[in-house]
Amino acid sequence: MFDEIRKRLVFFNTALMALLLICLMIVSYFGLKLIFFHEERQEAVTYVKEEAMEVVPFLKKKPSGDVEERFEPNGKTYYYIYNLRHRLIKAEFPDQKRHLAIFPFIRNWKEPVGHAKYIIIKMSPKRRVFIIASYNISDQMKILGTIYIAQDITTWYDRLQVYLLALCLIGIIFLIVVYWVGNVMANRSMIPIYKSFEQQRQFTADASHELRTPLAVLLSGTEAIMADKESQMSLFVSQTLIDMKDEIRKLNKIVTNLLTLARAEEEGQKVFKEYFNIVEVVHEVVHSLSPLAIKKNIDIAIKVPDQLGLFADKQRLCQLIYILLDNAIKYTPTKGKIFILLTKKEDNVRISVQDSGIGIAPDDQKRIFERFYRVDKSRSREQGGTGLGLSIAKWIVSAHNGFIEVKSEPGQGTTFEVRLKSQ
Repeated sequence: MFDEIRKRLVFFNTALMALLLICLMIVSYFGLKLIFFHEERQEAVTYVKEEAMEVVPFLKKKPSGDVEERFEPNGKTYYYIYNLRHRLIKAEFPDQKRHLAIFPFIRNWKEPVGHAKYIIIKMSPKRRVFIIASYNISDQMKILGTIYIAQDITTWYDRLQVYLLALCLIGIIFLIVVYWVGNVMANRSMIPIYKSFEQQRQFTADASHELRTPLAVLLSGTEAIMADKESQMSLFVSQTLIDMKDEIRKLNKIVTNLLTLARAEEEGQKVFKEYFNIVEVVHEVVHSLSPLAIKKNIDIAIKVPDQLGLFADKQRLCQLIYILLDNAIKYTPTKGKIFILLTKKEDNVRISVQDSGIGIAPDDQKRIFERFYRVDKSRSREQGGTGLGLSIAKWIVSAHNGFIEVKSEPGQGTTFEVRLKSQ
């Protein structure tokens, strides 16, 4: 139980830190990316304005004619000059392959003049990133044409990706540290809780053990008085003794259950396994509880194979089936039905106890395995319920590394299903 709480605490703290870290990484990366591309756009627009002023004489001198293309391997910028008829007059580029990839974007440019945007082009062996900006060429009297400039910013873009990778690596390292620190802090924070629980468990075990002797004395004394034929008791005294005997038995049952749970926690869910036929155990439990079922006119139907071997603690499994069947009888009305099914699927043995009783609400189903929790407290008191039976059943199943679940709808009955490894 404490290990599960510690794991949940560590998981919650780590998940919270991971969420905060992811948010910080996203804000950091995209914030830096936004600033970077904003600055690149501003620089590209400023640069294209300066170039537009310098090419005015060229465009006046050569407003039309053949396209002048010049390959400059030492350059870093791609230039494209168009006249008013949107005819390419001049192009300068440092790389022929990239020029052919960029040119379709220039030719079909739809962005407003004086703006810049970045594009990503998939090229072998990897993609390239460019900033493209445009500006009108003017001699202060009229517009002569348009200039487009493309700059390769792949290097800077790759640095952003490296930055993102570094953030991820730092984040992973940070989460590992957080997980380790969380484990240490969770272990420390669980120490006082564990000590408090251990004191409570020890008190429960000691108190339960010490109460068994006086309860046994009270029960035997009450039975001795009732068995004394020479004593003359009124009807009121006789009924009082009967009531006292019933209450002592109920109290003795509570003490026994508490002692069982306390010892289970102290021994670390220790069970003593042996190979036995669980079918015989089912028949024994049904036989022992048949008087209670007959008293309420409840029909118990059994569907089990002739023999089904199981490697488990026979005494505990008998107790488990007894708790489930006793619970079904208590909460099934008169003339109801109970169905017990025992099957084996692959290497799992399944024990199912289904009743036609009052059912359990969805909110209560989450808590029925808690100690002293009772769905209908008034009915439980009338029928002698203590709220410990299903807690013991849960412990027995957990001690066998099994699984128990409940399926129920109010007014439609309840089904408890237990799955255990056969070996």
